[in-house]
Amino acid sequence: MAIQEENAEEFQIEPEFSHKTAMDKIFKAPRKFSLSANREQCAKIAKRLQIISLESLTGEISCTTKGPIIIVTGQVTAELQQACVISLDPVTETVDEAFALEFIRRPDDDDDPLDLDAPESVSGDDLDIGEILVQQLALALNPYPRAEGAGPFKPVSIGGTISAFDALKELTEKK
Repeated sequence: MAIQEENAEEFQIEPEFSHKTAMDKIFKAPRKFSLSANREQCAKIAKRLQIISLESLTGEISCTTKGPIIIVTGQVTAELQQACVISLDPVTETVDEAFALEFIRRPDDDDDPLDLDAPESVSGDDLDIGEILVQQLALALNPYPRAEGAGPFKPVSIGGTISAFDALKELTEKK
């Protein structure tokens, strides 16, 4: 078991936008945070999320409790550029999304991955609200950004063979 723990430490990545707060403080009184990433943090986050650029990232976060559960609500706001899925041209995007999450302090071995309605387990003494903000940004990104004027996707024939999409289209047109 010790070998696995040692290897796990090797692969731990320090978040680009870490803002940890003690969970004990949240249980004593509700907390509010206003976060803003600097230019260097934005560049590192853009690289991690594989987007062209992240011009700004801000967030307003509130942490409250209900029994043993920590409730995190907030708003993530960002200005960024992604590559168009058709032309690869830069597409400017504004993200302005509200979110609400639940966390519970549990031992790692008590986590039930099949219980999708359960609050997310948190180990240790801190909650990284900066990392929460980056994760919420990742979830809010447009998965298929398209530049204005980018035409429809056209299947490409390689070596005279047609793509699977063209073959399906031909099947549906024959009926």
